[in-house]
Amino acid sequence: MRLGLIGINYASAPLEILESLHCRRAKIAGFWKDHNVSLLFTCNRIEIYTPVLKFSSFLAEFREFKDYAYLKSGSRDVFLHALRVATGLDSQIRGEKQIFSQIKDLACRQDYGSALNTFWQKIISCAQEIRIISGLSQEDFNIVDLVLDDLLEQGVVSDSLKVLIIGTGKVAGLFAAKYRLFKQLIFIAHKNFSQAKKLADSSNGKVLFYNQLGLALQEADLLVNAAKCPHYILWPDNFSSLRRVKPLLAYDLSLPRTIHPRAQETQKVILKNLSQLSGRLEKQQRRIDSRIKLAEYLALEKVREIFDGQEIKDWYSAESFGK
Repeated sequence: MRLGLIGINYASAPLEILESLHCRRAKIAGFWKDHNVSLLFTCNRIEIYTPVLKFSSFLAEFREFKDYAYLKSGSRDVFLHALRVATGLDSQIRGEKQIFSQIKDLACRQDYGSALNTFWQKIISCAQEIRIISGLSQEDFNIVDLVLDDLLEQGVVSDSLKVLIIGTGKVAGLFAAKYRLFKQLIFIAHKNFSQAKKLADSSNGKVLFYNQLGLALQEADLLVNAAKCPHYILWPDNFSSLRRVKPLLAYDLSLPRTIHPRAQETQKVILKNLSQLSGRLEKQQRRIDSRIKLAEYLALEKVREIFDGQEIKDWYSAESFGK
């Protein structure tokens, strides 16, 4: 059985296209529910790994993929791509470790046939080895650092900021882990109050109910929006009534975005999103360039070792994907 991949990510498609597809995430999953596939959804990518190599009906229903997707066919190419993804080499923040955790969660959460299960276990094992040898496992640069760099560029000192965080997922957890860099973290519970309270307790912060949002927007210095939602939760009206001396600094780190872009027009908020922060990556990439290059080399060597050597027989077993 041969393995194929169709995917779309931050490099292949505009932000608006990614947002549109993320809003249809349930429909994409539903399309493949009767097939043995592996679906990878992150804020920067949607990928479908499948032995079904005919994608015509899928492309007809999800036309964005037709215009912006990348296709890979053959187990060697698919394995190399998945290995680079899991290692962090294909991430917008190259070398980041969050994607490795997401791949591990993916492998544990979804029930595939034996061949796909073995595929992901091998990817995880190889990626972990590469990250350790290259030194990428020692790096802890993430989206919080991008925000901090952007604030520094504006002359804003982070430890003077009251930070309002909407959302209780991975991004909120990253801010909680670096709470000492800020004056105070305030978590707004949009849906999950218990998780918001847990984050607040772990970061010496506080938690508010969503109906307290208006007052929180008035008092905060910085807004970080990381809510997972298929529609806008903050509109221009949420900001136009604020009585502030200075505009509220706001970062919409959700995908799809959940702060309406026209909020910027109220002049009560300075709004930035993920694509606008991407320019901050150059300095980080230069700093870890040697580790990235070593990881790229190790990934290629690992693929040669597996597909040109005897090891392929050990992990593909009877359900070999073939070369």
